Formats: sequence, C-alpha cells, structure tokens
Amino acid sequence: MSINITIGMAIYNPDLSFLEEQLISIANQTKKPDKIIFIDDFSKNYQSIKKIINKVISKASIKYEIYRNNENRGVNYSFRKSYKYFD
Repeated sequence: MSINITIGMAIYNPDLSFLEEQLISIANQTKKPDKIIFIDDFSKNYQSIKKIINKVISKASIKYEIYRNNENRGVNYSFRKSYKYFD
C-alpha cells in the first residue's frame, strides 16, 4: 500500500532566501512529497516566488501547483483553500 503525501503551503511576502531554504529542505527529505500545493496570498513579490518554486521543486521532480488569491485573505483562508486541491 502506497501513501500519498501532499503539502499545502500558504505564502505571503516571504523572505525569498528563507522560502528557498524551506523548499530545499522539503526536496531533500528521504520520502519526498508527491505534490505541493502553493497558495500565494497576494504577495507583492509573486513573480520572484514563482521563480524560486520552479527552480527548486522542478529540480527535485516533485509535482506542484501554484494558485494566487485575488486579494490578501489571510493564512487560515489560504491553508483551507490548499486542501481543495489535495488528491
């Protein structure tokens, strides 16, 4: 029996070096997640966030999806939104 692991991440104006460290840590786990769902909560640096996600997660061969809120809705809303995209 195989267990699927999906991670939901709510993101809002992160320190980009810290975000990259987080993603590298996830990518280096013994059991990598099957998918990561990113919800950006209307960050000002959205394009930079996407570049870091694409660079780190693509290299690790982890499936991912990025969604963006139309306005800042808060961390609770964003986490709950990520659950809708879990398989």
